[in-house]
Amino acid sequence: MREEILKNTLSYTDNDLVILSWDAALICNPENPTDLIDLIEFANVQVLELRYYDRELAREMEKMYYQIENADRSSSFRRSRQYHAIMARLMESSAEISEVIDKVDNLIRITEDVYYARVYATELRVLRSSQWSESVSKKIAVIQENYSMLSDEVRIQHSNTLEWIIIILIAMEFVFALWQTFR
Repeated sequence: MREEILKNTLSYTDNDLVILSWDAALICNPENPTDLIDLIEFANVQVLELRYYDRELAREMEKMYYQIENADRSSSFRRSRQYHAIMARLMESSAEISEVIDKVDNLIRITEDVYYARVYATELRVLRSSQWSESVSKKIAVIQENYSMLSDEVRIQHSNTLEWIIIILIAMEFVFALWQTFR
């Protein structure tokens, strides 16, 4: 346990020391290290945000499957409209959460100070930020795959409808031509 905690030890000078763990941080510094405290808190907030979005995406996926199941029981015209509504909501959620994930992933560049960047990156690693980010990314990928499949299904339904309209128009033209001929 000691080795595990001490491997997350950072120091800028001989006078300071930062030891990070998943539930605490020890900061030894002769000056008031409010900037380090803020940085560590910021990393914790980001991981909390990732965990929140992971839960939200799990709920979204559950709701999505339920709505698709309900839509499949509807008539083809109504199903198409329901698929459009599901797709719109999925893309909105996916875009919003992807934007947040990109911000979290890119926030390592929030400081030009190399030491602060190392503390920040170590804290994110200790809190397993990458695992949460990966989980969220996988769920977004599943949502996007479902969006793609729903989109394909809507396109197929539209194509079938257009084919039937063309067949009906050809049949009507044929009947009209026969009617003109026998008249």
